[in-house]
Amino acid sequence: LSFTVMATSHESYRIAIVIGILTARSIAHPILSLNAAAKNIARGEWAQTLEFDRADEVGQLAKSFTSMVSQLQTSFLTLPGVNARGFLDQPVNLPVDVTTNE
Repeated sequence: LSFTVMATSHESYRIAIVIGILTARSIAHPILSLNAAAKNIARGEWAQTLEFDRADEVGQLAKSFTSMVSQLQTSFLTLPGVNARGFLDQPVNLPVDVTTNE
């Protein structure tokens, strides 16, 4: 009986580990994709779409990100002095209370 309980216990641990790894991957993959898309947008590559068929928080984050990108792109394209890559040709005067990390 003791051997059977230990064997069942080890099998339960293996199953729990596999489930844990699959869960971590299902969360990490979309976040890594979101990070890559954000880096591409920072380089001026506006054609970033994230399509995750998820109804959880990660799916909501992807939808919010896509919406934000669309709004930013529209804003940048309607600003005077923006070049074809979406960057300003001239510096912009920022309000006094806004700081940058440059």
